[in-house]
Amino acid sequence: MALPLWVAFRVRANVSGRKLNAGASLGRELLLTSFFLYLVFVAALTVVPIPMSRFRVPGSSEVNLVPILNSLKCLPPTLTARRNVFLYCLQNMAGNIFLFLPLGFFLPLVSDRFGTIKRVLLVALVLSSSIEVVQFLSRLIGTFRTVDVDDVILNTLGAGVGFLLFTLVKRKKKLTH
Repeated sequence: MALPLWVAFRVRANVSGRKLNAGASLGRELLLTSFFLYLVFVAALTVVPIPMSRFRVPGSSEVNLVPILNSLKCLPPTLTARRNVFLYCLQNMAGNIFLFLPLGFFLPLVSDRFGTIKRVLLVALVLSSSIEVVQFLSRLIGTFRTVDVDDVILNTLGAGVGFLLFTLVKRKKKLTH
């Protein structure tokens, strides 16, 4: 449903605002549409209350506001002691990093305003914090979502890694041209 609305919006913006969108090209429109679809994917994965997994980590029904503590608790003293919990925690940490990695890559492509890591990290911090607030509020209506400050840290780290990858690609491209 979101994609047809987006396409209609972009067509309308390009037709009615020729001066506003004078530099618009098919490549730019594909970039903006890809970024939009990425944001829809993030929202669907983090905000829509459809459980991806019913597996819960002990204490996952709580709200974690203590940085790194839950992540450290997930690491068992021996890998065989709580292997399922350990693997779930690794997947969760990697998932949070990889979920926001494209954000760090997309932002500087979409707008020159996001040409510094500081700005990309700030957007990632605000977006991730907003997701956690929505997840907290959705708990009031009975969804299973957990709220964890570690998610904000890992998401922001992921966006930073994405931005660093963007700068590496940009430098390599300059060297080859």
